[in-house]
Amino acid sequence: MGIGIQTAFSGALLGLLIYCLRIVLNYPAMFDWPRAVLLMIFGGMAGPVVFFWLYFAACRLPLIWGLRAAWLLRRWGGGALRGLLLTLCLALLILPLFNTALENWFDVRFAKNDQNVLYGVYSEKKPPAFRWAGLLDGSLQNQFGQYFNNSFSLRPILIKLNNQFYYSVFAKSYMYDDAIVVGKKRWLYEEAYIRFQQNIANQTHIAHIERYAKQLRELQDLLRKRGVTFLLLISPSKATTYPEYIPEQFHWFSRPGQLNQQMLMPLLDKYGVNYYDAQATALRWRDKAPATLFCQGGTHWNDLGAIYALQGMLAKLEKISGKKLTRLRLDGVDIDNKPIGFDRDLAELLNLYYQPYDFPTPHPKVTPLRDAATFTGDLALVGGSFNWIILNLLHKYGVFDTMDFYYYFRTAFRSYHAGREPAPQSKIDVWTMDWDARIFNKDFVIVEMNSAVIPFGNYVSAFARGARQNDK
Repeated sequence: MGIGIQTAFSGALLGLLIYCLRIVLNYPAMFDWPRAVLLMIFGGMAGPVVFFWLYFAACRLPLIWGLRAAWLLRRWGGGALRGLLLTLCLALLILPLFNTALENWFDVRFAKNDQNVLYGVYSEKKPPAFRWAGLLDGSLQNQFGQYFNNSFSLRPILIKLNNQFYYSVFAKSYMYDDAIVVGKKRWLYEEAYIRFQQNIANQTHIAHIERYAKQLRELQDLLRKRGVTFLLLISPSKATTYPEYIPEQFHWFSRPGQLNQQMLMPLLDKYGVNYYDAQATALRWRDKAPATLFCQGGTHWNDLGAIYALQGMLAKLEKISGKKLTRLRLDGVDIDNKPIGFDRDLAELLNLYYQPYDFPTPHPKVTPLRDAATFTGDLALVGGSFNWIILNLLHKYGVFDTMDFYYYFRTAFRSYHAGREPAPQSKIDVWTMDWDARIFNKDFVIVEMNSAVIPFGNYVSAFARGARQNDK
């Protein structure tokens, strides 16, 4: 017994040592606690097994012990036990087919509708067409197996139960390509934002950041020549705004030195680039606001955080353009525990059986202030997902006549017109489009870039290059 305990303990330590060695060699941003614990458990279980196997092999008794184990199994595993095990195995095999038949033929469901839905992007496979050739060479069976694995009715429930185990026991999620970090008090982050905030990601050389600032100034001068007011909007990062909920293990790998944004800001001032730092606004309001500016289960700012940023951004646009714009007055904030949309985008991607949606969500009450002298005009906006919220707010309060949004300056395009529903997102070739009609005739052009990814917003450089090439 003592030898078995010692080998179990040694196996557990060996499993932990192997895991720590992998940590050092791969240098990840965080420890993968669930896999470390499981490796220790299996190491502890494997230790005695390996020891006794070697012992019996040395004594040349493996055949005798194998016969002994078979005799014990036959003696203890009588007909009733074997029948029960056989029934359970058959039930596990038949259950998916049985449940699928009940849902499709009789509309009988064993779970709520939200438990049968998986959030995120995944490819939905269609049943394969029957072909004799495919049946004979085995490809039809493989295709049907892939189709059934992705479409049988219990799949979402089983995935969510598995995710629930890791989330509830280890505060861990493997969804979204393992990019969701469950922080303190169950705050959710995207790992990439934490890596930049902790300076774990590779730092950029100051010369590259300076070239970036010069490029922005050239874009600003080109648009000014066309009568267009340019503004760089630096959106905030949840990890930078609320670092206190980041797990401790990330702090162990943090590096000293300036963040890329801290290096960029003086260069923007040096080259005279018009910008609005919404990250600074978020830090200024985070302790004074009636609610958090990022929701616990979301990766983007909420409506309250966006309103604070819009107030400052519109004031900045008004100052550099010389035109009076609509102002947004915050009259109060209603708070409930009913997050929707971006307020729970990361919580949805966890795909848990019991979704963690019970967290405070602010709903600001806003009054747009305008008079006869207020200028609306047309806006073109280039940027990422942080813009969806501010576009909806600008459209809701009628700040601009029209707004065209180029999502990461790729092929995604959406148009907003005052008093009308936003046009559905469409495809547009940004390299062959009419720049005079879509960009150069606007009153305002805003380029948004998140503070965490400076200066890796390749779409900003692509937009500047496209403007330069089409400036005739």
